[in-house]
Amino acid sequence: MRTLHENISMPDSGFPIKAFIRSYRSENNIFVHPHWHDVIEILYIIEGKAVQQINNRIFEANKNELVVIAGGQVHSTYTQKENKNEILVLQFSPDLFSSEDHLFPENKLVNQFISSIDFPNPISNKTVSGTEAICCIKAINEELEYKRYGFEIFVKAYILKFVGIMVRNFGHLRRKRDDVVKLNSTKKILNNTFKLIDNNFSFDIPLEKAAKASNLSIPHFCRLFKSSTGMTFTEYLLFYRINRAEEMLRFDLTITEIAHECGFSSTASFSRAFKKSRALSPTEFRRIYL
Repeated sequence: MRTLHENISMPDSGFPIKAFIRSYRSENNIFVHPHWHDVIEILYIIEGKAVQQINNRIFEANKNELVVIAGGQVHSTYTQKENKNEILVLQFSPDLFSSEDHLFPENKLVNQFISSIDFPNPISNKTVSGTEAICCIKAINEELEYKRYGFEIFVKAYILKFVGIMVRNFGHLRRKRDDVVKLNSTKKILNNTFKLIDNNFSFDIPLEKAAKASNLSIPHFCRLFKSSTGMTFTEYLLFYRINRAEEMLRFDLTITEIAHECGFSSTASFSRAFKKSRALSPTEFRRIYL
Protein backbone atom coordinates (compact mmCIF):
# COMPACT_ATOMS: atom_id res chain seq x y z
CA MET A 1 0.00 0.00 0.00
CA ARG A 2 1.11 3.58 -0.65
CA THR A 3 2.08 5.40 2.54
CA LEU A 4 1.60 9.12 2.98
CA HIS A 5 5.07 9.58 4.44
CA GLU A 6 7.71 9.88 1.72
CA ASN A 7 11.45 9.79 2.20
CA ILE A 8 12.96 12.24 -0.27
CA SER A 9 16.31 11.16 -1.67
CA MET A 10 18.84 13.81 -2.62
CA PRO A 11 21.43 13.48 -5.41
CA ASP A 12 24.11 14.66 -2.97
CA SER A 13 23.60 13.90 0.73
CA GLY A 14 26.27 16.47 1.57
CA PHE A 15 24.34 19.17 -0.28
CA PRO A 16 20.69 18.15 0.19
CA ILE A 17 18.84 20.24 -2.37
CA LYS A 18 17.38 19.54 -5.78
CA ALA A 19 15.21 21.15 -8.42
CA PHE A 20 13.21 19.62 -11.25
CA ILE A 21 10.36 20.50 -13.57
CA ARG A 22 7.07 18.65 -13.94
CA SER A 23 5.65 19.38 -17.36
CA TYR A 24 2.80 18.54 -19.74
CA ARG A 25 5.54 17.69 -22.24
CA SER A 26 6.38 14.51 -20.34
CA GLU A 27 3.08 13.96 -18.52
CA ASN A 28 -0.45 14.30 -19.86
CA ASN A 29 -1.29 15.94 -16.59
CA ILE A 30 0.50 16.44 -13.30
CA PHE A 31 -0.94 14.15 -10.65
CA VAL A 32 0.92 14.08 -7.33
CA HIS A 33 -0.88 12.05 -4.69
CA PRO A 34 -1.26 13.24 -1.09
CA HIS A 35 1.93 12.71 0.87
CA TRP A 36 4.19 14.43 3.37
CA HIS A 37 7.91 14.57 3.97
CA ASP A 38 10.43 16.30 6.18
CA VAL A 39 12.01 18.44 3.46
CA ILE A 40 10.81 21.91 2.50
CA GLU A 41 9.18 22.08 -0.92
CA ILE A 42 8.62 25.19 -3.04
CA LEU A 43 6.51 25.14 -6.19
CA TYR A 44 6.72 27.82 -8.88
CA ILE A 45 3.99 27.72 -11.53
CA ILE A 46 5.85 28.47 -14.76
CA GLU A 47 2.88 27.86 -17.03
CA GLY A 48 -0.78 26.98 -16.58
CA LYS A 49 -2.39 26.37 -13.21
CA ALA A 50 -2.71 23.64 -10.61
CA VAL A 51 -5.11 22.55 -7.91
CA GLN A 52 -3.03 22.40 -4.74
CA GLN A 53 -3.92 20.79 -1.43
CA ILE A 54 -2.06 21.47 1.83
CA ASN A 55 -3.53 19.74 4.87
CA ASN A 56 -7.25 20.49 4.83
CA ARG A 57 -6.98 23.47 2.46
CA ILE A 58 -7.50 23.15 -1.31
CA PHE A 59 -6.76 26.15 -3.56
CA GLU A 60 -5.76 27.05 -7.11
CA ALA A 61 -2.22 28.19 -7.91
CA ASN A 62 -1.80 30.09 -11.17
CA LYS A 63 1.03 31.09 -13.51
CA ASN A 64 3.81 33.06 -11.81
CA GLU A 65 2.69 32.13 -8.30
CA LEU A 66 4.65 30.38 -5.54
CA VAL A 67 3.52 27.71 -3.11
CA VAL A 68 5.62 27.08 0.02
CA ILE A 69 5.11 23.70 1.72
CA ALA A 70 6.64 23.21 5.14
CA GLY A 71 8.01 19.87 6.28
CA GLY A 72 5.30 17.59 7.65
CA GLN A 73 2.39 19.14 5.75
CA VAL A 74 0.21 16.70 3.82
CA HIS A 75 -0.01 17.97 0.25
CA SER A 76 -0.98 17.01 -3.30
CA THR A 77 -0.99 18.63 -6.73
CA TYR A 78 -2.94 17.95 -9.89
CA THR A 79 -3.68 19.66 -13.21
CA GLN A 80 -6.07 19.19 -16.11
CA LYS A 81 -4.66 17.38 -19.13
CA GLU A 82 -6.05 20.02 -21.52
CA ASN A 83 -3.80 22.72 -20.06
CA LYS A 84 -0.14 23.33 -20.81
CA ASN A 85 1.31 23.13 -17.32
CA GLU A 86 4.87 23.46 -16.09
CA ILE A 87 5.84 23.53 -12.44
CA LEU A 88 9.32 24.09 -11.05
CA VAL A 89 9.78 22.02 -7.89
CA LEU A 90 12.52 22.93 -5.42
CA GLN A 91 13.16 20.69 -2.42
CA PHE A 92 15.77 21.09 0.28
CA SER A 93 16.42 19.49 3.63
CA PRO A 94 16.85 21.49 6.84
CA ASP A 95 20.20 19.67 7.02
CA LEU A 96 21.44 22.05 4.32
CA PHE A 97 22.06 24.55 7.11
CA SER A 98 22.67 22.14 9.99
CA SER A 99 26.39 22.86 10.05
CA GLU A 100 25.96 26.62 9.81
CA ASP A 101 26.07 27.25 13.55
CA HIS A 102 28.00 30.44 12.95
CA LEU A 103 25.08 32.00 11.09
CA PHE A 104 23.55 34.33 13.67
CA PRO A 105 20.96 35.78 13.51
CA GLU A 106 20.54 34.08 10.13
CA ASN A 107 20.38 30.59 11.63
CA LYS A 108 17.54 31.61 13.94
CA LEU A 109 15.59 32.99 10.99
CA VAL A 110 16.22 29.86 8.91
CA ASN A 111 14.80 27.73 11.71
CA GLN A 112 11.79 30.03 11.91
CA PHE A 113 11.20 29.66 8.17
CA ILE A 114 11.59 25.88 8.22
CA SER A 115 9.12 25.04 10.93
CA SER A 116 7.16 27.98 12.25
CA ILE A 117 5.35 29.98 9.56
CA ASP A 118 1.93 29.29 8.05
CA PHE A 119 2.48 30.76 4.60
CA PRO A 120 -0.49 32.46 2.88
CA ASN A 121 -0.34 30.29 -0.25
CA PRO A 122 -0.29 30.98 -3.10
CA ILE A 123 2.22 33.84 -3.06
CA SER A 124 1.63 36.17 -6.01
CA ASN A 125 4.17 37.80 -8.31
CA LYS A 126 1.97 40.91 -8.17
CA THR A 127 3.56 41.88 -4.88
CA VAL A 128 7.10 43.14 -4.36
CA SER A 129 7.91 40.30 -1.96
CA GLY A 130 6.47 37.71 -4.35
CA THR A 131 8.50 39.05 -7.28
CA GLU A 132 11.71 39.05 -5.23
CA ALA A 133 11.05 35.52 -3.96
CA ILE A 134 10.40 34.20 -7.47
CA CYS A 135 13.66 35.72 -8.71
CA CYS A 136 15.48 33.79 -5.97
CA ILE A 137 13.85 30.50 -6.94
CA LYS A 138 14.71 31.02 -10.61
CA ALA A 139 18.30 31.82 -9.70
CA ILE A 140 18.60 28.71 -7.51
CA ASN A 141 17.27 26.56 -10.33
CA GLU A 142 19.76 28.04 -12.78
CA GLU A 143 22.69 27.47 -10.43
CA LEU A 144 21.64 23.85 -9.84
CA GLU A 145 21.16 23.26 -13.56
CA TYR A 146 24.51 24.56 -14.81
CA LYS A 147 26.62 23.86 -11.70
CA ARG A 148 29.25 26.45 -12.50
CA TYR A 149 32.26 26.69 -10.22
CA GLY A 150 31.16 27.81 -6.75
CA PHE A 151 27.47 27.18 -7.42
CA GLU A 152 26.98 25.84 -3.89
CA ILE A 153 27.78 29.24 -2.40
CA PHE A 154 25.35 30.99 -4.71
CA VAL A 155 22.61 28.45 -4.01
CA LYS A 156 22.92 28.95 -0.26
CA ALA A 157 23.04 32.71 -0.73
CA TYR A 158 19.85 32.74 -2.79
CA ILE A 159 18.11 30.41 -0.32
CA LEU A 160 19.07 32.70 2.55
CA LYS A 161 17.73 35.67 0.60
CA PHE A 162 14.51 33.77 -0.09
CA VAL A 163 14.23 32.85 3.59
CA GLY A 164 14.80 36.49 4.51
CA ILE A 165 12.02 37.64 2.19
CA MET A 166 9.63 35.06 3.60
CA VAL A 167 10.45 35.79 7.24
CA ARG A 168 10.35 39.56 6.78
CA ASN A 169 6.96 39.51 5.06
CA PHE A 170 5.26 36.55 6.73
CA GLY A 171 7.04 36.16 10.06
CA HIS A 172 4.01 37.57 11.82
CA LEU A 173 2.17 34.38 10.79
CA ARG A 174 4.51 32.10 12.72
CA ARG A 175 3.28 29.51 15.14
CA LYS A 176 4.41 29.36 18.75
CA ARG A 177 7.57 27.34 19.40
CA ASP A 178 5.72 24.93 21.68
CA ASP A 179 3.17 24.27 18.92
CA VAL A 180 5.97 23.42 16.46
CA VAL A 181 7.60 20.99 18.90
CA LYS A 182 4.25 19.38 19.65
CA LEU A 183 3.45 19.00 15.94
CA ASN A 184 6.74 17.23 15.21
CA SER A 185 6.37 14.83 18.14
CA THR A 186 2.69 14.21 17.38
CA LYS A 187 3.50 12.92 13.90
CA LYS A 188 5.71 10.26 15.51
CA ILE A 189 3.11 9.37 18.14
CA LEU A 190 0.46 8.87 15.44
CA ASN A 191 2.70 6.83 13.15
CA ASN A 192 0.91 3.55 13.89
CA THR A 193 -2.45 5.12 13.16
CA PHE A 194 -1.21 6.35 9.79
CA LYS A 195 0.03 2.83 9.05
CA LEU A 196 -3.36 1.45 10.08
CA ILE A 197 -5.05 3.73 7.56
CA ASP A 198 -2.56 2.81 4.81
CA ASN A 199 -3.22 -0.88 5.26
CA ASN A 200 -6.94 -0.90 6.07
CA PHE A 201 -8.57 2.05 4.29
CA SER A 202 -10.76 -0.39 2.34
CA PHE A 203 -12.45 -1.46 5.58
CA ASP A 204 -14.30 0.21 8.41
CA ILE A 205 -11.88 1.82 10.87
CA PRO A 206 -13.66 2.80 14.10
CA LEU A 207 -12.34 5.78 16.00
CA GLU A 208 -11.62 3.50 18.95
CA LYS A 209 -9.36 1.31 16.82
CA ALA A 210 -7.49 4.31 15.40
CA ALA A 211 -6.84 5.69 18.89
CA LYS A 212 -5.78 2.29 20.23
CA ALA A 213 -3.22 1.91 17.42
CA SER A 214 -1.36 4.89 18.89
CA ASN A 215 -2.00 3.86 22.53
CA LEU A 216 -4.09 6.96 23.20
CA SER A 217 -7.44 7.64 24.78
CA ILE A 218 -10.07 8.80 22.31
CA PRO A 219 -10.20 12.44 23.54
CA HIS A 220 -6.39 12.74 23.56
CA PHE A 221 -6.15 11.06 20.16
CA CYS A 222 -8.75 13.40 18.65
CA ARG A 223 -6.89 16.48 19.89
CA LEU A 224 -3.51 15.26 18.62
CA PHE A 225 -4.84 14.11 15.28
CA LYS A 226 -6.56 17.43 14.57
CA SER A 227 -3.46 19.42 15.53
CA SER A 228 -1.26 17.20 13.34
CA THR A 229 -3.30 17.05 10.13
CA GLY A 230 -5.68 19.99 10.37
CA MET A 231 -8.55 17.49 10.12
CA THR A 232 -10.55 15.23 12.39
CA PHE A 233 -9.90 11.52 12.02
CA THR A 234 -13.17 11.05 10.13
CA GLU A 235 -12.38 13.95 7.77
CA TYR A 236 -8.86 12.63 7.18
CA LEU A 237 -10.04 9.09 6.47
CA LEU A 238 -12.56 10.38 3.93
CA PHE A 239 -9.91 12.64 2.44
CA TYR A 240 -7.51 9.70 2.19
CA ARG A 241 -10.11 7.46 0.53
CA ILE A 242 -11.11 10.13 -2.00
CA ASN A 243 -7.49 10.63 -3.00
CA ARG A 244 -6.87 6.90 -3.29
CA ALA A 245 -9.99 6.79 -5.49
CA GLU A 246 -8.41 9.47 -7.70
CA GLU A 247 -5.43 7.19 -8.13
CA MET A 248 -7.63 4.21 -9.03
CA LEU A 249 -9.57 6.25 -11.58
CA ARG A 250 -6.39 6.18 -13.69
CA PHE A 251 -6.85 2.45 -14.20
CA ASP A 252 -9.41 0.26 -15.91
CA LEU A 253 -11.64 -0.22 -12.89
CA THR A 254 -15.36 0.38 -12.67
CA ILE A 255 -16.76 3.04 -10.37
CA THR A 256 -18.37 0.26 -8.31
CA GLU A 257 -15.04 -1.52 -7.91
CA ILE A 258 -13.33 1.70 -6.84
CA ALA A 259 -16.08 2.52 -4.35
CA HIS A 260 -15.75 -0.91 -2.76
CA GLU A 261 -11.95 -0.84 -2.70
CA CYS A 262 -11.94 2.59 -1.04
CA GLY A 263 -14.25 1.58 1.80
CA PHE A 264 -17.53 3.17 0.70
CA SER A 265 -20.76 1.35 1.50
CA SER A 266 -22.21 1.97 -1.97
CA THR A 267 -21.47 3.52 -5.35
CA ALA A 268 -23.95 6.26 -4.57
CA SER A 269 -22.26 7.25 -1.30
CA PHE A 270 -18.88 7.25 -3.04
CA SER A 271 -20.15 9.45 -5.89
CA ARG A 272 -21.72 11.91 -3.43
CA ALA A 273 -18.56 12.16 -1.35
CA PHE A 274 -16.32 12.49 -4.39
CA LYS A 275 -18.47 15.21 -5.97
CA LYS A 276 -18.63 17.14 -2.71
CA SER A 277 -14.84 17.03 -2.44
CA ARG A 278 -13.92 17.64 -6.09
CA ALA A 279 -17.03 19.37 -7.49
CA LEU A 280 -17.07 16.63 -10.13
CA SER A 281 -18.50 13.13 -10.26
CA PRO A 282 -15.96 10.29 -10.54
CA THR A 283 -16.94 9.83 -14.20
CA GLU A 284 -16.48 13.55 -14.93
CA PHE A 285 -13.16 13.59 -13.10
CA ARG A 286 -11.91 10.61 -15.11
CA ARG A 287 -12.88 12.28 -18.38
CA ILE A 288 -11.32 15.68 -17.55
CA TYR A 289 -8.12 14.75 -15.72
CA LEU A 290 -7.13 11.37 -17.10
